[in-house]
Amino acid sequence: MKRLATVSTLSIILVSCSASVGYSDNHNIQPTPTAFSQVSPGSSFIQTLIGFKREQTKMEAEVAAQKAKELAEQKIRQQQFENKKDIAERIVEIKQYSKKTWYVFSGSTPRGWDCSGLVVWFYEGLGIELPHSASKQGLLKPKIKNPQPGDIVVFRQNGYKNFHHSAIYLGDNKIIHSGFDKGDRTEIISLDDQVFENTDIKFIRILELPIVE
Repeated sequence: MKRLATVSTLSIILVSCSASVGYSDNHNIQPTPTAFSQVSPGSSFIQTLIGFKREQTKMEAEVAAQKAKELAEQKIRQQQFENKKDIAERIVEIKQYSKKTWYVFSGSTPRGWDCSGLVVWFYEGLGIELPHSASKQGLLKPKIKNPQPGDIVVFRQNGYKNFHHSAIYLGDNKIIHSGFDKGDRTEIISLDDQVFENTDIKFIRILELPIVE
């Protein structure tokens, strides 16, 4: 009887343990295919995460693009102010030849120059090569309406196609030019001078400059 009681007791213990293990397994079961499908990429939760990531990537790209734009604009402004400084120095230099350098046809140095030669020399000092011809200089672009010091000024008689004269704008409606013919000297003259009556005057910008308000 004692042996039977022991077996019965053991059976009860095993049954209890089995029931306990079964309960635990039911609460730690691995996701079934059906459960997994509920959090698949097609679910609203995953779609929300994907949408958030895309929006975040878009915003990061926009920020990067804005920073690149600002950096490019900063470099342009810096270059414009450097151009303005270089032109100002060149103007100081060319003014030294006013009333000194003679008009020399086809010349392009302070020893003697013609109108387009003076313009060629001015821009050579800024590292820019221009055609030695007033008519060809007149074809350069862009044409601008509000000149700043250092811009090229070209002239042609009203009704004519080709430009016949060129000079450098100094500001305050004044230019420096070689004169018009043999025997003339380099001079600073106003664009309001009567010599420019009946003349079509255009301004050309070769270097970018800061915008003057």
